[in-house]
Amino acid sequence: MVSVGTNDAAPWKRATDFESVVAEFVASRPGVAWVFVRSPGVEESRNSGSGDRTNRELAEYADVAAALFTGAGGEVIDAPALLNELGPAAFTDDGVHLTAAAYDVLIPELARACHTNTRTPRHHEGDGATERNE
Repeated sequence: MVSVGTNDAAPWKRATDFESVVAEFVASRPGVAWVFVRSPGVEESRNSGSGDRTNRELAEYADVAAALFTGAGGEVIDAPALLNELGPAAFTDDGVHLTAAAYDVLIPELARACHTNTRTPRHHEGDGATERNE
C-alpha cells in the first residue's frame, strides 16, 4: 500500500521529478500487488494563508501516481470520494488531518483492498519466485 499524503504533496515540497521517481519505484518491484491511496485532500476553507495546500495540487500528484500504479495492475482507493459524504467533518480544525469519523470510513476500505490484493500469489518475472502477503 502506497499513499502520497497531504503533507507529502505540500506546495513547498514541490517535486519536479515526482513521476519519474514513482515510475522507477513501481518498476523496481515487479509483481507487487499495489494499492495506491489518493490523498484525502484538505478542507480549503480552513487554509491558514497563501501558499497552503490545495485540492487541485494534491489531485495533480494523485493523478500521476494513480496512473502509474493502475498501469502496474494496482488498485486505487479514492479517499476524497470515500470521505465526500462527511464534507468538512472529515477534517480536524486545521483542515489537513482526518477526524475519527473519516478514519471510520477509510480504514475498512484500506483493509478490504489489502486483503483482496494480497490473497493471490504474484509471480516475479524471470526468477520463478512467488510473493504472497497475508
